[in-house]
Parts: sequence; structure tokens; C-alpha cells
Amino acid sequence: MARSDRGFSSFREFYPYYLSEHAHPVSRRLHFVGSWGVLVLVAVAAWRREPAWLLAALACGYGFAWIGHFFFEKNRPGGEGATSSRTAPPPPTRSQRRRPAPRPPGTIAPLPRAGEGMG
Repeated sequence: MARSDRGFSSFREFYPYYLSEHAHPVSRRLHFVGSWGVLVLVAVAAWRREPAWLLAALACGYGFAWIGHFFFEKNRPGGEGATSSRTAPPPPTRSQRRRPAPRPPGTIAPLPRAGEGMG
């Protein structure tokens, strides 16, 4: 599969690489929990008007993702860390929206065909 330092010219090219980096079901669930945790904590920060909650949101999002990568995937969360716009993949959140909830193994929806929306 593609390496993390490879340039991706489209989401269609990037998505199989993203799936390969998030193959373990526990890691996927941790990413899901972390993503929703971020949304909840950002809402709490806005509701309470306390920006300190944003630090908790940051720790929640990265914490759950890194635990998934380091302990279950046994890989480095490299897609998020690319520094060059030429080699950087699309934002991870777009890939996460492709799988809105944990699903049984092997049931992630394929990419839409040409002419269909990418969502």
C-alpha cells in the first residue's frame, strides 16, 4: 500500500491508504469516540464560554487517535502530520466522514463511482 510520504492527487487515491492505516476495529472505535469527544468538548467550550475546554478537546481527539495507532495499529499517525502541501493528504476528517459509525469488519462503504458525490 502507499507510504505516508507519498503525494496524493485526489481523495480517491488517498482513501485506500487511509483505510489501510485504520484497519484495526478497536482503533476505528477509538477514532470515532475521539472525534465525537472533540465535538462535545468544543460545544461545552462555546456553551460555557471557557476556552480551556478547547485544550481538553485537543487532548481528547489526539489522545484517542494516538492510542489507536500506537497500541492497536502499530503504526505512526502520519497522515495528519504531513508538512508539505504537495505530499499532504486531504484532512482526516473527510475520511472519517466516509465511515460515520463503527461497522463490522469488511463493511466500510466503497468510494462512489465516477459522477457520484464524494460527500
